[in-house]
Amino acid sequence: DSRPSLTKMRGMVSLATSLEKKVGQLLIVGFDGYAVPPEFKKQIQKYQLGGVIYFKRNVQSPAQLAELANEIQFSCRTKDMPALFISIDHEGGKVNRLVKPFTKFPGNDYLGELGSPKVAFDFGMVIAKELKAIGVNINYAPVVDVNTNRESPVIRNRAFSVDPEVCARMGSAVCRGIQKMGVMAVAKHFPGHGDTKEDSHFSLPRVTKSLKELEKVELVPFRRVIRGRVEAIMTAHILNDALDPKYPATL
Repeated sequence: DSRPSLTKMRGMVSLATSLEKKVGQLLIVGFDGYAVPPEFKKQIQKYQLGGVIYFKRNVQSPAQLAELANEIQFSCRTKDMPALFISIDHEGGKVNRLVKPFTKFPGNDYLGELGSPKVAFDFGMVIAKELKAIGVNINYAPVVDVNTNRESPVIRNRAFSVDPEVCARMGSAVCRGIQKMGVMAVAKHFPGHGDTKEDSHFSLPRVTKSLKELEKVELVPFRRVIRGRVEAIMTAHILNDALDPKYPATL
């Protein structure tokens, strides 16, 4: 009899379910509105999603955001689901998802000009303190790209400096400040978005620098934040010939 035993079949079903849950945990998904739509709640539970991401379309007030986080963590999860990631892009400056009464911070270029890791650390702590108060546990910040191309449509004043050492020093300090308050920091955009002429939200930029050139500039800040135990790194929609001539870093 070549048919699998009942025990083996149960194991196969269990493995498939486990795999589906693991895949679901890899997904962080956005939604519309100030509360969780009923259909989205069903999807969280069905696919065991790993978390959500907020945009301005989800932001009304601190009280509303705190209620939203409670709804996500306590009403949307099934009993066997781990806590969800609640994430946001909140860098300060140009990328500032939260409005008053949240603190409005200048861009990273101002921090870079100050050149003080202490100020950068405190900046990270304040941002994270406000995020933690509304239930956010991941911040997609800081940008540690080196601003080597001042004509870049996507980086510019989001970078700390044209100097990789300044980017490394300040980026590491911001990461440590964010994580000191119990929020995960995410350094971005690996392997470096600062020397691109295109916006990767709309096209696929190509970087032709050699690995040796990347080691001297773009990768310096990433090495520093990794040594500082940053929780995560965001990849960029960039095709870098020296790393992979076929697929972008995101793949």
